[in-house]
Parts: sequence; structure tokens; C-alpha cells
Amino acid sequence: MARRDCYTQTDTLRLVEMMRDGQSTRAIAEALRRSEHSVRVKASRMRRVLNLPRGGTRSYKLTITIGGMALQALHLHAEARGKSVAGLATELLTVIAKDDLFNAVLGEDA
Repeated sequence: MARRDCYTQTDTLRLVEMMRDGQSTRAIAEALRRSEHSVRVKASRMRRVLNLPRGGTRSYKLTITIGGMALQALHLHAEARGKSVAGLATELLTVIAKDDLFNAVLGEDA
């Protein structure tokens, strides 16, 4: 079986996009039909070239206290979307962090 060492420009762009989306090495390897080792090596090189942070699908349990109108609004929006309050809160925080919307959400200047 021939080794497939060369990544096409399309493969590389897709790898970078998936890295930025926080996809796991396994998911990227499956999508690109490459070995996980090959993806780890290429991702490491691309992180240095593009100055991307190390990523992946790490998860942490976070406990927060929300009360009053904020909690009521979360309940209403979660119910309207067919999600749990925790699921909606997770989605909100993920989008805010991924798209760097902290200043926009908090109403602060950059």
C-alpha cells in the first residue's frame, strides 16, 4: 500500500477549518481518510505556521449560579428550542468563546 504523505491544498484547508472548530484528531483523520498520526503531525505543523492554539474536544464541568430574570429567560429560550437549560447555556458559552464575542456580549470596548 502506497503512503499518502502529501496533503492537497484542499485537505490542508479542511484540516485547519476542522482544527478551528475544535474537532478531535480522530474526527479529522476519518474525514480526511488519514491516520491519526498523520493528522497529529500535520496539525502540529499548521499550528506553528498559523499560530493556532492547541485544541481538541476537552470538556470541563462548570457550576454557575443564575437567578431571577436571567434564569427565567434561559428556561423560556431552552424550552422554545427543545433543549435543557444546561444544554442552551453550554451552547451559548461555546459560541461566545469560539467566535470571541465576549466584548460584544458584555457591552465592553475591545
